Amino acid sequence: MSSTAQTPSLSSAKGVWKKATVLQAQKAGTWPNLYIPIDMTYLVVAGGGAGGSYYYGGGGGAGGLLTNNGGSVFTVPPASGAYTIVVGTGGTGSSGTPTSGNTSSLAGTGLSISAVGGGRGGAGLSGNPGSATGGSGGGSGSQSGLNASAGTSGQGNSGGNGASSAGYGGGGGGSGGVGTSGTGTTTPAGTGGIGTDLATLISTTLATSSSVGFVSGAQVLFAGGGGGGRDGNLGSGGAVAPGSAGGGGGATYTLGVNATPGQDYTGSGGGGACHSGISVANATSGSGGKGVVIIKYPAASALATGGDIINVSGGYVTHIFKNSGLFTPI
Repeated sequence: MSSTAQTPSLSSAKGVWKKATVLQAQKAGTWPNLYIPIDMTYLVVAGGGAGGSYYYGGGGGAGGLLTNNGGSVFTVPPASGAYTIVVGTGGTGSSGTPTSGNTSSLAGTGLSISAVGGGRGGAGLSGNPGSATGGSGGGSGSQSGLNASAGTSGQGNSGGNGASSAGYGGGGGGSGGVGTSGTGTTTPAGTGGIGTDLATLISTTLATSSSVGFVSGAQVLFAGGGGGGRDGNLGSGGAVAPGSAGGGGGATYTLGVNATPGQDYTGSGGGGACHSGISVANATSGSGGKGVVIIKYPAASALATGGDIINVSGGYVTHIFKNSGLFTPI
């Protein structure tokens, strides 16, 4: 069979072609590739910050959260190659110097998204490690004379201040709201700032089965702040300052309640510590939760490789990255 078309290009090869000619053109890189658009909706969440250490530390700030969910999709260009995914780990809790969370990112042809790790919470009493800025800022410890830290615009919010004359740490900032302050003897320590509901991106069923996000009723929440530590001797406030959206709860001194970590794959902050009057564990802050990257697009089957979980359901494909890797269009 003879060819009735002109010379092929990457965009066109009209007509009837000999098989040998097609193979030669493919080998030479001049035959058009079948291109199926990938209309990507993404979520990039950085690792949460650890809570503050020592006397009545502030809660850790949530990792930065960036998404185009509910907005314009990103259409992956033809022949774009792989997109590099980095999933940030949470900051490490400590009785000395906790750390902030680590950056998560999604980068490739035409797209560069970078979410900043959550800021660590501050320790109580001046001279100890203060809070840090981040995607969301860490809450300050009590009696430290230091203010809470700010979040990154478009990614998160600031933490709350610790009480200036009593043992109540401030809450870490969340992606959806600021951390509250530890205000005194009739309230608990500061609670973590609220997270962001993304149930329209990932269903509660898929979030539960894949252990991603913090599922609460019909919501799937990400990037909440950690709660501050408190001295249970002071007043009748609530026993534990809770985190939000998987953020860790703050420690309580007299009850011997230890700080808890932020939930992994939510990017939430860790809870603030108390001190070693009860135990060494009571003086150790909660670590931040690991971040996550999610990519979703309409298709009946996967149009790319990559991710710890690939789910095909309801006319959509979802790639869930719990670890760093590559998203590679097929």
